[in-house]
Amino acid sequence: MGARVRRPARQRPAALQTQRRHHLLGMNDGSYRAYDEGIGKAYEDPMRDIATRLKAVGATVVVGSPGAVDTKYFRNDPNQATVYNDNLAHLRDLAKQVAADNGMPFANVHDVMVEAMTKGKAALGDDYDVCGRDGVHPRPNGHIVMAYAFLEAMGFDGDLGTITVDLKGDSAATAGHKVLSAKDGTVELESSRYRSASTATGRARAPGQSHQNERRCSCL
Repeated sequence: MGARVRRPARQRPAALQTQRRHHLLGMNDGSYRAYDEGIGKAYEDPMRDIATRLKAVGATVVVGSPGAVDTKYFRNDPNQATVYNDNLAHLRDLAKQVAADNGMPFANVHDVMVEAMTKGKAALGDDYDVCGRDGVHPRPNGHIVMAYAFLEAMGFDGDLGTITVDLKGDSAATAGHKVLSAKDGTVELESSRYRSASTATGRARAPGQSHQNERRCSCL
């Protein structure tokens, strides 16, 4: 006879209790062929259902478009890559409409990946991949581009603050930064927002770190 083991109920992870969801589907939904209305409906209907259900429980969904495929490595055929990126662009438009209809942010992952891929290949050669060496699954550089699209959709513009340095007068800094001293041609700053510190010449200088995880640097 077999024995049935009943596992104790586990508390829901805190990460799943948040009220913001990031939702990205579509790469496989395009079926790896030219776009048609059936593909669009099979993609849009579940997307709308997911957004509606999450909205009903008070969650904000950042609706992401599908990404892109690499123009060289996707099936090693640039023509097929063009066809499938056109398919994914149609799904992008549907995702954008779902977001708009529900008053939710939209992350345009497709366009930023195409733009990064185009610029990357122009600068580094056609062998450079953003959408992965298999043409579909991005490596870390592509993941950064995808994250950028979602951060932009969430309203993060990359502005860490403003530091105004006047070696002959008063120096100032916006929230998250503090001018500790300004004398003898050197300004010492303390920042809780800037991840690294460097001198004005661009050479890296190891920052001191306080118990509040703040970083200090000297601007010469």
